[in-house]
Amino acid sequence: MLGLADTRESHVLVVLLTTMMGEAGREVAACETGEDARVTIDEVIRLARRLLPTPDGVAKPTP
Repeated sequence: MLGLADTRESHVLVVLLTTMMGEAGREVAACETGEDARVTIDEVIRLARRLLPTPDGVAKPTP
């Protein structure tokens, strides 16, 4: 799905992202307001992007 090589490093990345998304879902579900949920989702996306590889090997900054 991510187009990663079949390596130990890729496996670790997938495990970390899977865990991160599960915990993020629980955090969003626990938010008391829609705004809190939006902020939480935006931050999770920002952090996940930092973990994902890019063609030149450096994650692009997020706004």
